Amino acid sequence: MDNLIELFKAIDNKTAELGFEKEARKLTPHITFARVKKGDYSLPENIEFSFAPFPVDKIALFKSNLTPKGAIYETISTILLRGNS
Repeated sequence: MDNLIELFKAIDNKTAELGFEKEARKLTPHITFARVKKGDYSLPENIEFSFAPFPVDKIALFKSNLTPKGAIYETISTILLRGNS
């Protein structure tokens, strides 16, 4: 996780040098599994994912409410995984 945070900081610093505003929000690493339009809840069959292992202490399901000012995220459910405090 530390490598991901360091990568984020390096990118944030470099983009700031180019005139972009630094990110004010705290980094929350996440994977967007799917985004569906209203009423379209079907997913393709045979979806495969492949990525390097990383520690996970919880799984959270979010709903993104899209507004003209950007997405507002609402936590639907959170599962704490065993062995983590």
